[in-house]
Amino acid sequence: MVGVVICQCRGRGFFNQDDIGKLYTYIRENHDVKFICEHPYLCSPKVGLPFLDSLLKNDRIITLACYQRTQKWLFNPCKGDLVPFNIRDLKLKDVIDELKRLLPEKKTENNEEINEWFPVIDYDRCTGCGSCIEFCVFGVYGPDADTRKARVVNPYNCRNNCPACARDCPEEAIIMAKSPERWVAGGEREGSSVLVVSTVKDFEYPGRAKKVSNIPNFEDRERIRELILTSNSKEIIDCADAVGMKILTQLNLTSIFLDFTIAELKTHVLSEEFSKIPYNKRVLIVSHCLRDAEKCRNHYEPLENGLQLICENCGSDKCKVNPIVKVAKELGYNIYISEGATVALKMLKERKADGFFAVACLDSLMKARPIAEILKIPGGGLPLLQSGCINTDVEVDKAIERIRSYKVVP
Repeated sequence: MVGVVICQCRGRGFFNQDDIGKLYTYIRENHDVKFICEHPYLCSPKVGLPFLDSLLKNDRIITLACYQRTQKWLFNPCKGDLVPFNIRDLKLKDVIDELKRLLPEKKTENNEEINEWFPVIDYDRCTGCGSCIEFCVFGVYGPDADTRKARVVNPYNCRNNCPACARDCPEEAIIMAKSPERWVAGGEREGSSVLVVSTVKDFEYPGRAKKVSNIPNFEDRERIRELILTSNSKEIIDCADAVGMKILTQLNLTSIFLDFTIAELKTHVLSEEFSKIPYNKRVLIVSHCLRDAEKCRNHYEPLENGLQLICENCGSDKCKVNPIVKVAKELGYNIYISEGATVALKMLKERKADGFFAVACLDSLMKARPIAEILKIPGGGLPLLQSGCINTDVEVDKAIERIRSYKVVP
């Protein structure tokens, strides 16, 4: 049998923990291996070499570590079938491509795909509010008749790497054990891990949990956007949180603006694909809280699991809904002025359009993004400048600029 050992050099490995998780998932799903493990002292004569020796007695071992020549002499005392593989200068994709050659393919009796990403509920925290049942568009949760709390009724309906329901839970009672995000995986928000450095963050969602400002001022927003334009698209796709932290560090800005930066990064990287979608095949979702609550004469009508606002153009100069919707109507967008993320997520799941653009609070954008990525629906968004559910504000000119974006496909 074949085993895989990944060198972690006392916690300073060549890959961040997010990529290590992806590597584990790839190997387990595609190759027939006896085990995969990490070791922090692999080259230690006292600890690492005896460890390798014990494994080599029964199995062929592939070591993912530094240069082959270095490994040859570091592990020279070990006896057995040891295959050194250098990951020091490689990207995750390159490592996976090489492992396809080195590892035996997985033999399965059927083609059923088993998804190892699913939630569990911490019932010490769960209050039975039912928000997860309402929020999840994939039917993972259902009510428990005895306890009147939510339970996981369809774990394999959960979409891989989608933590949206955990982020939405007001009590943080939903745990995704395989998540690289500390608090989503069941850890506490306080403290930090040496391993995360600036590549895996403990996400904060102040719009839901804390009344603090997580939107930078105008000058800092523009500085962030300027650096985003120079960012590598592949790096954004692979690890947007790491790119976001790099930008904030470079600008000497607090990490509380990380969610804003990630949202802008994601919108930027998808802008090219989004701009190729005809206007009449796009959905625009605008938060109803942008209206002038005092003068608004509009009414609400049922929409999916919620309500939508029907704009009657009251003419208020304080209304931020009308100028955005007016342009979108002229362009031919399908427009929904809704009251939350749940409606938007349901429309994404049911493929109401080929692309979407959302003008909503940052919290809602962060909830919708994983669903859109999983369903491969290109889109973008613009976060509101303040939290709250009444008379909010947004960069109207920026919203119009982004929804106008269109590139004719030759």
